[in-house]
Amino acid sequence: MSDQGQSGASQAAIQQGEWIEEGLFFQGEAPPQSDEWAPGDWVEIPHEHYIPISKARFVRAMMEHPTLRENEEGFTHLMELSEGLYHFFYHRLLNELKEDYEYFAPDTGEKLREGVSEEELLWRERRFLTNFLKTMFRGNFNPMTEENYTRACEHSYLFDLPVDINWNVFDPRMLQEYFGHLKTNEGQKLEAKLELDESIEEVLSLPKEFDTNILVFHRGIERDKTEGMFLMQKIDFLLSRVLGVVLTPIQVLIEKARGDKKSENVLLSLFTDDKSKPETVKGNDEERTTVFERRWVRRQNIASQPKEATKLLRPIKLQEPAMQRVISLFRLRPPTPPSWMEKLPVVGKIISAKKPPEGARDWTINLKMFKNIPMADTEIIFPEKNMRMKSFDVTMLVLTVLLGFFALYKSLKTGGGSAIVIVLSVLVAYSVKLVLGYRRTKANYMAKITQDLYHKNLDNNIGVLQYLMDTLEEQEFKEAILCYYILLIEGTPLTADEIDERAEMFLKDKFEGLEVDFEVDDALDKVIEKDEQGEHDLPIVKVIQSPDGEERYEAKPLGEALHILDNIWDNLYQYNED
Repeated sequence: MSDQGQSGASQAAIQQGEWIEEGLFFQGEAPPQSDEWAPGDWVEIPHEHYIPISKARFVRAMMEHPTLRENEEGFTHLMELSEGLYHFFYHRLLNELKEDYEYFAPDTGEKLREGVSEEELLWRERRFLTNFLKTMFRGNFNPMTEENYTRACEHSYLFDLPVDINWNVFDPRMLQEYFGHLKTNEGQKLEAKLELDESIEEVLSLPKEFDTNILVFHRGIERDKTEGMFLMQKIDFLLSRVLGVVLTPIQVLIEKARGDKKSENVLLSLFTDDKSKPETVKGNDEERTTVFERRWVRRQNIASQPKEATKLLRPIKLQEPAMQRVISLFRLRPPTPPSWMEKLPVVGKIISAKKPPEGARDWTINLKMFKNIPMADTEIIFPEKNMRMKSFDVTMLVLTVLLGFFALYKSLKTGGGSAIVIVLSVLVAYSVKLVLGYRRTKANYMAKITQDLYHKNLDNNIGVLQYLMDTLEEQEFKEAILCYYILLIEGTPLTADEIDERAEMFLKDKFEGLEVDFEVDDALDKVIEKDEQGEHDLPIVKVIQSPDGEERYEAKPLGEALHILDNIWDNLYQYNED
């Protein structure tokens, strides 16, 4: 069968709620049940509002319609005017972001802050954070919430060593003070610019671990798939299962003491092979406004497929939901030197290291952007992390030492001198082997993380702002034009739901089965004619009250729409009134 034929068959299977890559992807109200997995292994891939199509492809797809081919020049001019207006509308926002961020950028900020009062820096910081959040929300980025982060911590993927994020390096005061300021009368004016229906804390729903240390946003979910032998991981997993009856209770205690959620979940799963008992996972209909069915992807790691783990010399497939774009914003504490450095004497030009003054802050704001980050490996985006020994290795090390001392005690009681030497040698050799093995594994993982971050890091600091504004302008343009296009080619008034459905099916038909939850209310708000037009509005759609009382929408004729946009463009400034 040709690739096109296979794609068509796959799409047909999706529409019927059947398998796509059996056992790995499913479309339906809830994931299927089977003895081969637990329902918790399945994660819903939400239909996002973002339209991940380049502007050029988007325009070409619309121009294929016969109605527009007859009016190609007029519609091309309509798109050029719309694009130009959105660029103008957001140009001021970009300038404010860049102007404020200069004072906090790692490379330019320190010099620019010289002689600037703390009051002005706080004002610029608050305006920058407000404009940044506004850009993220309008650009359809999703905050990393408590629910998202908990789900990410439940599994391991490529990095299966326990990882601790060093939260002490972050300075939480920036976000603490910002959220506190928004509750004041002056701050409420800033929060109004975000145009949110809830408070900023409710919208962000920051994970408890994050506190106010960092903001993380993501957009787009794909499947990350990899295949390999993973020989050492398989051996480690099989040893854990073989010795699990004896060691698992001790490991669980160790993991609870260390607070490692991932390993604890894996360990508890070793007690049973019955994965069909837990309650079935179901989706939440609260925010769904799309015609498409739910999509589910199965998280596959070595622990979740024990039968495959027994095939030591056969490749194994792993799969995990991956976030296409991840953006983080954070501030670090001023570096504090080790205590021993504070006692260094002044020698020549070498000045003794001192602690930062009480209450001191480093005003630098760090912005990072990554691509294709697997959900279970979210920890790799954080600036400072520590890897630890697996609880299985720690347990084996503790038991080895205890058994060694027990054997040593027995040897001393029987007076066997040579036995003592042998026991001590074996004890030391095995302990050294465990520790060196951990250090070697840790070094390999750190090298892997460094290599991955080299390829996954897309941009930093001011470059992130340029990217965000570019994608924001494109997204606003695509939403507005698609809404007008649907109404124009239909040639009859439509309800919001009808526009929503037609827009989603247009994207699916034109772009290889792309499924997007078109944000029809936001799109209509940009293009409908109102009594009081907003500064970003393009009033090229009429609102019609139908006899049944339901609002319908109709595109203004192309010529009239061109006249309206041209008039807006001509009157952006009012200096040439003659």
